[in-house]
Amino acid sequence: MTMLILRSFGIAVSVALAAFAGVPDTAAAPQQPAILGGAERIEITPPPGFPTGGHGPAGDIARGDWMPLYARAYYFGTEHGPGIILVTCDLFAFPLGLRAAIWKAVRDTVAPLGVGPEGLVLTATHTHQGPGNFMTAQIYNEFGSRESGFSEELFHFLVERISTAVNAAANHRRSVTLLLHSAQVADDFRNQFVVNRSPNDFLLNWDRDLVLNQLNSDRPWPPDGPRDTACQALRMPGEPEEGWDLSGCPRLGAVDRRMTVLEMLDADSGNRAGALVFFAVHPSVLLHSAAVYSSDFVGLALDGLEKDWSSGSNQKPVLGFFNGAEGDITARRVRRDILEVRTRSIQFRTAIEQVLHAPPKPLAPVIAVRAKLVDTQTVDATCKTGDTTSTLAPQPIFGVAAVGGGELDRTSFYRLGWRAGVHGIAQNQQGQKQPALDSLVLPDIQLTALFAPARFFPRYLPVTYARIDSFSLGAIPVEMSTTAAFRIRAELEKQEPGGLFQILGLADEYASYTATASEYAAQDYMGASTLWGPQEASFLQCELVQLQAAPTQGHFQVPDAVKQPGPPPRKAGFFPLILSLLRLAKPIQFGPNFVGERRELPDNGLDEILLNNRGLPERHLP
Repeated sequence: MTMLILRSFGIAVSVALAAFAGVPDTAAAPQQPAILGGAERIEITPPPGFPTGGHGPAGDIARGDWMPLYARAYYFGTEHGPGIILVTCDLFAFPLGLRAAIWKAVRDTVAPLGVGPEGLVLTATHTHQGPGNFMTAQIYNEFGSRESGFSEELFHFLVERISTAVNAAANHRRSVTLLLHSAQVADDFRNQFVVNRSPNDFLLNWDRDLVLNQLNSDRPWPPDGPRDTACQALRMPGEPEEGWDLSGCPRLGAVDRRMTVLEMLDADSGNRAGALVFFAVHPSVLLHSAAVYSSDFVGLALDGLEKDWSSGSNQKPVLGFFNGAEGDITARRVRRDILEVRTRSIQFRTAIEQVLHAPPKPLAPVIAVRAKLVDTQTVDATCKTGDTTSTLAPQPIFGVAAVGGGELDRTSFYRLGWRAGVHGIAQNQQGQKQPALDSLVLPDIQLTALFAPARFFPRYLPVTYARIDSFSLGAIPVEMSTTAAFRIRAELEKQEPGGLFQILGLADEYASYTATASEYAAQDYMGASTLWGPQEASFLQCELVQLQAAPTQGHFQVPDAVKQPGPPPRKAGFFPLILSLLRLAKPIQFGPNFVGERRELPDNGLDEILLNNRGLPERHLP
C-alpha cells in the first residue's frame, strides 16, 4: 500500500501563508545578564497504522501524516543555579510513566547542569491527531482511542525521540537573552477564533461577572445593539445554536485571550534562537474521524513561522506551543476540513505576530523550580491553605457525560443517553456524579467498577511551580476550566506584584479535566470528566500556592510502579474486552499493516476533510 503523505498534497496542503514581517527589532531591546539556553526540535511522527489519540471511539486509524509531529525542547539555566527544561510534544497527552523513562534517559546529561527531576516539565499540545495507545494508565489505552491496548514499541520510540530532543537542547546551550511579550489577542469579537464550549456551566460560577469583565476589559462590545442580541449575530453559520443568547455572551467573553510569548535571543548575535507560545485552546479543528496524523492549526502556524524565521539565516529557531487552561475552550470550527485548519492557522499566526509587537520585558537570570508528586491514595490528597481545606475523593471516577464526548466531538454513546445532567446519589466525596457505566434503573449492577476500576487511573498527580525572574508557571496534569485557572492566576499574581503567571496544562501526566465546584455540579462533559470530585480545582490551587511559598525545591521521585498501561493491543469490542481481562484474547500489532488494504482512490475515507472552496471533494490529487 502506498502510504498517503498529505504534506505533499497540492494547493490545499501547501499552505501559502503570508511572509513573516513587521516584528520589531527585539535585538535592540534593553540587555540583561544572559541566561544559558538551548532549543531543539525532533520529529516524533510514528509509522502509519496507530489509532489517533484523544477522540476515543470517534477517532480513526492513521493512514499517514498531513503534518509531521514534533517534540520541541528548551533548556534554561545559570552557571551556578538550578535549571529547567520545558518540552512540548504534538501528542494528545503526556503520561507520567513516559516522563519517568525520559528522565532516566536524560539524567546524565542534564543533572550536571542543575536540572533535577523536578526541573523536567514535559507537556502535550493536545492535538487529537497524534497517536494513542502509549499511555501508562490503562484507562486511556482502553478508552482514549478507537482501538484498545498499549503499544510497547510506540512507547519506546517516543522515549528515544523525545530524550534526543532534551539532550540536544541541553548540549547546544549558549548565552541567551529572554524577552517576555504578553498581550490580549482577538480584540474584535467579529474576528475571534476561539469560543467557550460550556457557556451554561460558566454562568454557574459565583464570580462569573468578575471573570467576564476582567477577561474583556480591553475591548468594547459591538455598538450595533444590546450585548445579548449582538452576541447572537456573531454566531457563525453551522456553529451550535445553544448558548449564544445567554447573558453576558459567555460563548465569546468567557475566554482567556491572553497570549504570552517567551522569546529567546542569542546573546552574541541578537538572532532569534527560539520562542515559547503560551495560550489556552483545544487544537482540534480537524474532523475527529480524520485518518491522518496532524498537529492541527497550531502546528501549521508554528511550522510556517519556523520556516520564515530560518529563511536566509544559519539559525533555525524553534517555536513551541504550550497549552494552558483550555478545558472549555476550542477553536471555532464548522467545516472541520483542511481549509478551515488553514484559516485558523493564519489567525493563530497573526495573533503570535501581534503579541511579538507588545513591548518586551527582559528577564533576569533568576530561576526557581519547586514540585510535588501528589499521591492520591495517601494524606497527600488533602491540602490546607489559610482557612480552606480541599480534599480529593478517595477514588477517581468518570461520570456519565464523559462517555458522550464534548460539544462537536460527541461519540455514538451521546445519542444513547450519555449526556449532561445525569445525577446519582452523592457518595464517596464525588458529589452527585453518576458513575459512567452504572445504571439508575439497576443500581446493583456496577459495571464501572468492572470496566474502569480505580487501578486503571493515574495514582500520582505532579504539580510544579517554576519561575524565571517575574514570569512564573504552574504545571498541572489536567485540562482546567477558564474560571478555575482565573482564580489560581489571581491568587498567585497577588503574591508577586508585577509578575505574570501562566497555567501550563497537560503537564507530566494526564488526569482528564478539572472544573470548578459549580461547574462540576452540572455534570456536563467537563464536570463528569473531573476525576477526583468537586474540590479538585481548589486542591490544585492550594498545592500551587504552597509551592509558590516553599523555600526549597522539594522532592520529586517517580516510582517505578507508575507504569501500569494494561494489556497489548487487541481488536476492540465487548467480548474481546472481557477475554482480554481474562488474558485469553490474542494480541494484535499496530503499524502499517493495521491500516488495512489499499484504497482505490487516494481520498477514500478522507473525502470529508479534503474539500475544495466549494465544499466538494477535491479529486485532483496525486
